[in-house]
Amino acid sequence: MRTIKFRGYNAKNRKWLYGYYFVNRGEHFITPDEIYSWPYPSADDFLVDPESIGQFTGLHDINGKEIYEGDIIKKVTYPFDSHYVVKWDAAYCSVKFYDVSFFKFYLTPHDFETTEFEIVGNIHENPELLKTKDHEEDNVQ
Repeated sequence: MRTIKFRGYNAKNRKWLYGYYFVNRGEHFITPDEIYSWPYPSADDFLVDPESIGQFTGLHDINGKEIYEGDIIKKVTYPFDSHYVVKWDAAYCSVKFYDVSFFKFYLTPHDFETTEFEIVGNIHENPELLKTKDHEEDNVQ
């Protein structure tokens, strides 16, 4: 069974938060398993940008790093510099990988070989990785 958890960017502390995702009064929050009592955290410490929220796919890259929605990965065994964007497909409850240069479905987690892929960034911090030489106007978001 896949672990269900999320990540999102907290602007106050300028860091990514990992854990449980919930919405309260229109604000989006991610909280970790443990919340330490000192120093007392405020709600702002768990507030995240809703555009940055991504779900954990249950997959890991070649270095054992968790792969989240919005990550940009590359196939290390492929001689060309091809990047793939990780997206959650709610209709099929599965993860799909889209080739940035062609905007097409690449593979499913069942085909995913963790020894062949490495996270090189994400769509929020590294949008320049979404550009290709042949398709400068392309952008997957």
